[in-house]
Amino acid sequence: MCGSDPQSPENTESAGAGRPPIDDAIAAAIDLAALDAQTGGDADLAREVLDLFAGQCRSILPRLTDPALSRAERADLAHTLKGSAAGVGAARVHALAHAAEAHLRGAGQVPLDDLADAVDAALRAIAEGRA
Repeated sequence: MCGSDPQSPENTESAGAGRPPIDDAIAAAIDLAALDAQTGGDADLAREVLDLFAGQCRSILPRLTDPALSRAERADLAHTLKGSAAGVGAARVHALAHAAEAHLRGAGQVPLDDLADAVDAALRAIAEGRA
C-alpha cells in the first residue's frame, strides 16, 4: 500500500466502516489490509489493537537498551515486540525486532537505531490515524 493514492477506493471503502482516508505515511508504517484481516474489519477493534501495540512499543523500546537487563531478557522483549508488530501489520517494526532478537540471542553489537525509527514511525502513524 506504500505509495498508494490516499483517496483510492481501497483507502476509503471497505477498510472498516467509517474509517477516514489515510495518508501514505500511515500506509507505509501499518499495513491496513493485514490489520483488517486480524480484526475482521472491525474499526473499533482495530483502534483498540493499535492502542495496545502503541503502549507496548512505549514500554518495550526503552527496556531494549537497558544495560541492567540481560541479553536474554532483552531478546524476549524484542520477541514480544516482533509478535505484536506482526499482529497489527507493522512489517518494518516486525523485521527489525526480529533482527534485534537474533542479535541479542547471539553476540556482538545490537543495532537498535533503525528499530527505534520504525517504532517512532508506527507510533506517529497510529496517532495520525486518530485525526
